[in-house]
Amino acid sequence: EAGAGVGANLDSVLALLGLTSVNALELVISTDIAKSPAGLASGAVTADKASFVTGDTVNFTVKLDPTTVDFFPGLGPYNVKKIQLVRKVGGTVSVAGSVDAIPGDSTFSFVFNATDSGTVGQFSAFVVTWLLPLDLLALEVGTGTVNAAPVATKRVAAGHDFSCALTSAGGAKCWGSNANGKLGDGTTVSSFRPVNVVGLSSGVVDISAGSLHACAVTAIGGVKCWGRNLDGRLGNGTLTNSSVPVDVVGLSSDIAVVSAGRMHTCALSKSGAVKCWGYNGVGQLGNRSTADSSVPVDVEGLSSGVIAIQVATGDHTCAVTAAGIVKCWGENWGGQLGNGSAVNSAVPVDAVLAPVDAVAVSGGSGFSCAVSRAGAVACWGDGGRGVLSDGSITGSAVGIRSGISHTCIVTVDGAVKCWGRNLNGELGRGTFDANDVGTPVPATVVGLSSGVLEISAGSLHTCALTTAGQVVCWGNNFAGQLGDGTATRSSVPVLVGSF
Repeated sequence: EAGAGVGANLDSVLALLGLTSVNALELVISTDIAKSPAGLASGAVTADKASFVTGDTVNFTVKLDPTTVDFFPGLGPYNVKKIQLVRKVGGTVSVAGSVDAIPGDSTFSFVFNATDSGTVGQFSAFVVTWLLPLDLLALEVGTGTVNAAPVATKRVAAGHDFSCALTSAGGAKCWGSNANGKLGDGTTVSSFRPVNVVGLSSGVVDISAGSLHACAVTAIGGVKCWGRNLDGRLGNGTLTNSSVPVDVVGLSSDIAVVSAGRMHTCALSKSGAVKCWGYNGVGQLGNRSTADSSVPVDVEGLSSGVIAIQVATGDHTCAVTAAGIVKCWGENWGGQLGNGSAVNSAVPVDAVLAPVDAVAVSGGSGFSCAVSRAGAVACWGDGGRGVLSDGSITGSAVGIRSGISHTCIVTVDGAVKCWGRNLNGELGRGTFDANDVGTPVPATVVGLSSGVLEISAGSLHTCALTTAGQVVCWGNNFAGQLGDGTATRSSVPVLVGSF
């Protein structure tokens, strides 16, 4: 009866509620469908990977909140007819999948077969419902995020003065300084161009570069590391440097991702457990100790339920749980652990300054940042040189990485934006900041307003992987870490090559 009473003025009612009434055919081409006002329709859209390339299969799950789709305020009950998975790339909107609603069901699955490259942040779910026989109302219930499985693997890695990347076949290549054998080619000869990592010509699924070492995860979930090993950061039970990959003790399978830092390393298992090894002078291994370890140790309280980890370019580590809670441990001189103190911690503490629904985290020297499920960025810790951002990234970030004093994100549209220190052009703005004051204002990297899948921030340089499979880098280049065959720094991206 309530519905019948407003039939002639439906558009007016919708306008008052801030909603958009659309014809079923218009749904696939509309570019301005607004999100539903809070409480009218909500849910979660999750996927089993963060990004994809041509030929990939992405599994989406849409979970509706029954308390927000059972009725429409003021109009009485209504029926949800369909649930649609919608993709928006630039100004183009298309329906990637559609299923009929089943009374009583609140969880729906979609399989997306990629014919191009992109990120799950490009996807949203809509419920389509009949208000009246001739009118359809489309309500957005959520934007795509990665689910609880630790699947955000890395194909590009920027370290202190070197970089690495994975080929499309899973081969590992590195370039730049080769002190201590960190390029992994069996020598200590530096290279301004990519060289092959010994024994890793295929089958690598994740790679990470630290200050003086690098690590990789194989297809079967084993971890291998190479480079400097003074404090046991290679994890093979010795303190001997290695210019070729060595197996990490006890991690021959079940590992999803690895993160190499300044002097320690951490790994995340497919079941969500975190283990760390290497230098532990400020508790960065998280095992309630400050003793170094040349083999992996369990991080206290994180034996399951973790979806992301990041070893900072400083001496702390952060993780994100499936519940969206950020936990950090290790050095805390600048408040980078986010728990409101400046006291080091040898066990994980809740980062109360982080978003309560985080999906990704990064860390620099004295600060940390996290991305919320909605794509907003929050940073905390020491704010020198603008590293904490100005808070303007409120809903577009899908990936984040931090260097010593700068941070970059990938947006839902594949753009790269950076902020912080720019002395060496690490922000990619076409300028060098001679005054070295930095900026908290994010800006798009020159030439990277779209088409980027992934980024990695090194100490003083940054690298990105594009949807075309190319790696580009910018910033400091004293050791050839930009991979363009020179030692000349660049304030704009330069091409390393196709991977």
